[in-house]
Amino acid sequence: MDIVQRRYGLLADFPRVHEFLTEIYSLETLNSYLLPQFFEYAHTHPAFNHKLTHRFGLWEEGGEIVGIACYEMDLGQAFLVTDADHAELLPGLLTWAEKELSLKRGGQRILEVWITDREAEKTALLKSRGYTRVHAEPVRIFRYQNPFPEAELPSPTWLFMDETVCEKLLALAATCSIEAEVSAVAADNSFDVANTFWAASLTSSTTRARF
Repeated sequence: MDIVQRRYGLLADFPRVHEFLTEIYSLETLNSYLLPQFFEYAHTHPAFNHKLTHRFGLWEEGGEIVGIACYEMDLGQAFLVTDADHAELLPGLLTWAEKELSLKRGGQRILEVWITDREAEKTALLKSRGYTRVHAEPVRIFRYQNPFPEAELPSPTWLFMDETVCEKLLALAATCSIEAEVSAVAADNSFDVANTFWAASLTSSTTRARF
């Protein structure tokens, strides 16, 4: 079937993209860290630029989404995600992102692309386009094979939403033995993935890496 590329429609396409990201989720690559929950949270964040979501690009085959190029909060950053059978679309996703999702700054266009360090194909593509890694941070992943420690709350139990009270409760919890138990379980159930973004300054004819 032919691949159809079109713009994202906020109301019509959000649930379809959320379902797509859920179906293709990979613990190995984390969808370039564009998790379905991450996509959902961004759309409800006060800083999210919903007015420019028509610049998101969708790629479909047989009416099914197979790829998306989008930003997290606003122009200047991009995620490039395809399913496993359509990785050959990535150069087109990047070209779309450079045109639609980049940000003008100092007379140039700037684009930062988020990937994880386990995505060799995307890394090679970005390098070939002149992108340079400018940031990296660890992503902690918790496995839940081991049971959580049980704790009984006294009755009655109250939930405080006041920020000051919450800070005091968290400080108090940090001194309790339950914190040590939880930390021990977490340490047995976690591993790290490096989350990185690559940036480039875009001109009309060439791509110059930003350092």
